[in-house]
Amino acid sequence: MIDDPDLRACYGFLNMKTLARCVDELGCAVSIGFIPWNYKRTSPAVVELFRARWPSLSLCVHGCDHMRDEFSAAKVSTSRQLLALSLERMRRLSQVTGLAWDKVMVFPRGEFSGSAMQALRESTLVAGVNTELIDTQTGRGVQVEELLQPAITAYSGFPLFLRRPASQPVAKFALDLLLGKPCLVGMHHDYFRGGDDKFIALVKSLNALDSTLTWTNLESIVAQTCSIRLTPGLGPEVRLFSSCTRLAPQKSLTEARFSKREPLVAKTFNASVDGRETDCTRQDGTISFAGQLNQAPGTLIYIKILPVEEVAVPSPSLPYRIKVAARRRLSRIRDNHFSKAVWARHFLRVPRSPKV
Repeated sequence: MIDDPDLRACYGFLNMKTLARCVDELGCAVSIGFIPWNYKRTSPAVVELFRARWPSLSLCVHGCDHMRDEFSAAKVSTSRQLLALSLERMRRLSQVTGLAWDKVMVFPRGEFSGSAMQALRESTLVAGVNTELIDTQTGRGVQVEELLQPAITAYSGFPLFLRRPASQPVAKFALDLLLGKPCLVGMHHDYFRGGDDKFIALVKSLNALDSTLTWTNLESIVAQTCSIRLTPGLGPEVRLFSSCTRLAPQKSLTEARFSKREPLVAKTFNASVDGRETDCTRQDGTISFAGQLNQAPGTLIYIKILPVEEVAVPSPSLPYRIKVAARRRLSRIRDNHFSKAVWARHFLRVPRSPKV
């Protein structure tokens, strides 16, 4: 995952044609953490690179305006409005370019609040991916047992997947695979400062961890993530993490029990298995239900939250829009020009913050 680039030929040290070539030659997959504010900033040639290579080249949602603390609000209503604007911009991007985008949120600077997570659970997004797991509103982290699961569901039942910075030792990615977690890597354009050699070496080292490693887009990874426990005489018990899960065919099994953590007590949840609604039971913040399994192409499980909050797309004030535009343009100047200046790096010693 590469945060921040827009859909133009180059962003900082990242060249989109070079990235596309790496994807083709290595058989890997890359998701761009796309800032919705940039929805008008696209190049037809780069759009075609992505269209021709989906799901190996894909987009996910990276905040809204990429402002400090934008998803750290104390009020759920504030995050609902911000999400409405973010998703409307992504919809417009898709309308103009024809590109699909993954309904997955990557938080700017890794910052989020519990209130924002509730707003996300109420939205059409299916998961979040982050390098941080701490609620910046309360300073609260997660229990140890949560860290052993493929995704964190402690925050309003909205799944939060951990990604690791590309600079971390490959042994940590090996541990994730051992625990049954997706192998998610985060980086910025400056990872390509010396060319693509480091990126190529990283992909090869990850492939060496598991010969069966499959590369695809984030939304597909989320949909394929679940935990299955086989109990003699009772059949499979499937723990779900996302509101939308595609369960692979299970040999000789025709029925399963499903469960998902849904702690929002003021909400109602409807479950369907391959389009057939099924009765749910609810206990201690977890919903459970049963369903028939399909052998091919698999089984689609969907959980709908009710009531659905109707949120109008907000119109930010003129001073705020000017502030955002200034920050985004200055950030692009920094990444495209200032970060490449040798005198700036060696004499002023202004390193790029990994959270920006």
